[in-house]
Amino acid sequence: MSLLVAGLLGLPTGARDFQQRVDVVARAREDLVAGDVIANDHDPRCDYLLLPARAVRDGAQLPLFMATGRALRVDVPAGTIIRREMVEAPADSTLWALRAELDQAFALR
Repeated sequence: MSLLVAGLLGLPTGARDFQQRVDVVARAREDLVAGDVIANDHDPRCDYLLLPARAVRDGAQLPLFMATGRALRVDVPAGTIIRREMVEAPADSTLWALRAELDQAFALR
């Protein structure tokens, strides 16, 4: 529908104020153990939630795209949202660096 509105009517299909507003995050559907890897956005061990965006730091939810493919550092009980400190951070990741820039640019807390 967005393509039709933009292409046929020449109308904008999004906000003029571009901000990070939400993140998709993973919540453990079952108990996960340290060393488990969040496979992808179809991992049957997790539920996925759309939550207001928060800066990525210890104690805060970790966006799914940053958790995918990462090993858990700790056991995660069922019902727990995956947080930043629960996941092994990559040593040198462009993706993680870009998210840090985004957090700063939009003053996410």
